[in-house]
Amino acid sequence: SISFIRNGTLADLYAPLVFQGLSYAVFAAALWPSVPYVVKRHQTGTAYGIMTAIQNAGLALFPVIIGYISTHTDDNYSKVEYFFMALAACGLV
Repeated sequence: SISFIRNGTLADLYAPLVFQGLSYAVFAAALWPSVPYVVKRHQTGTAYGIMTAIQNAGLALFPVIIGYISTHTDDNYSKVEYFFMALAACGLV
């Protein structure tokens, strides 16, 4: 995650941010088409619905969580970066 590189440094972040964006695009491009290979044909619509619901829940909840963290701490977003690092670590598991 870019948070590992950014936290505590003033390194040039253009290349890591571009790499992170490309990585997400490749991940999403591989994840959605793989559903029919993993799920039975009659459950494909439900699987896509569950994936969409989980994605929308994350899009709704994480800005609220980030806002809460940044409002209740005053150390220039380092706690937000730690939160993103924790999410990246969970993603590796």
